Amino acid sequence: MTAPEQHDGPRGCTPYEVGAALDLLNLVFSPRAPEMGSFNPLITSEANARRMRILRVNDTLAAHAGYWVYDYQTSRGVVKLGGLWAVATHPDYRRRGYGRLCVLDAMRALREEGCQLGWLGTDINAWYRALGWESGGEDWTFTLDRFTVNLLPAPSAEVRFDRWPDTAAMLARYHAIGLGARRSREWCDVLLRRPGLRCATASRDGALLAYVLYQGMHVYEQAGEAACIPGLLRAVFLRQDARDQPTSTSARLGSMTVRTCPAHDGVAAALLDLGLPRARTYGGMWWIPDLPALLRALDLTEITVTETDGAVTLRRGDDTATLSPGAVVKLLLGPERIAAFAGDLLPIRHYLWRFDGV
Repeated sequence: MTAPEQHDGPRGCTPYEVGAALDLLNLVFSPRAPEMGSFNPLITSEANARRMRILRVNDTLAAHAGYWVYDYQTSRGVVKLGGLWAVATHPDYRRRGYGRLCVLDAMRALREEGCQLGWLGTDINAWYRALGWESGGEDWTFTLDRFTVNLLPAPSAEVRFDRWPDTAAMLARYHAIGLGARRSREWCDVLLRRPGLRCATASRDGALLAYVLYQGMHVYEQAGEAACIPGLLRAVFLRQDARDQPTSTSARLGSMTVRTCPAHDGVAAALLDLGLPRARTYGGMWWIPDLPALLRALDLTEITVTETDGAVTLRRGDDTATLSPGAVVKLLLGPERIAAFAGDLLPIRHYLWRFDGV
């Protein structure tokens, strides 16, 4: 006879179990080059152990689902956002629901911490949709190649590569965008230490005007004076394209992707005006733990909420809309306009930058 399984959890790690949790994550996500501990040492630390939700089976760490909490700036104010990360199940314990239990436990913890919104990035949307998450928000990606890069202007300021600007100046340029996670200096310093991350800056008289963060031929973040950024992108492309020349001519792609905040102003507008190819994708999957609290945080108190039998009824004066929880995500966060309700207010503008996605 086989002895029954002994379950412990789901629960938060103890500080002494963080190493075992990282072993599991490296096994699942990066077995050839273990790097989960260095990906973001703030969220994989003993100090954050309670947010690393685990389940043990017969004393083996079988599943994990972690989270991190941000202050998230939107066009209508700051909300408390919980980012779900590193959902993993040991190969010997899959298809038994352990990963699902850890995710549900992390969602419960997010609600207990007062998060008004949840976010995750995934390729298995249907699995998370069954747990209450829905695709929403928007991400724009432009493509530059060896012809279109010449449409961009030459840099109008001094360009430097791989020399990190003063963190305070960088944060000031980032926060001036007015959308995204509110970064602390400590958080910013950790992001900038990620392996392979490079920086290009534009400055004048010693003052930082703009910066671009990139890895290889992929630009993931840019901030600062919009007039400076196209020139920076041109400089980055030419530098990387000259460096990254494979021996096979047929393998030379000569293209670079640029992720931008979806907007019809700033650098995105400049790239749109050039007619550059653009891909529009969802900005991840989202979950609303507490809809009334979220509406209060967004200063949308004129909208009232009634929930009955899995349906959500929103009311604003004489205007009403009855929607599923997933449709409410779309209504509030876009990009689809699934109802005319509060069309003068919704969807809100928001954007989670690539490097804050844990």
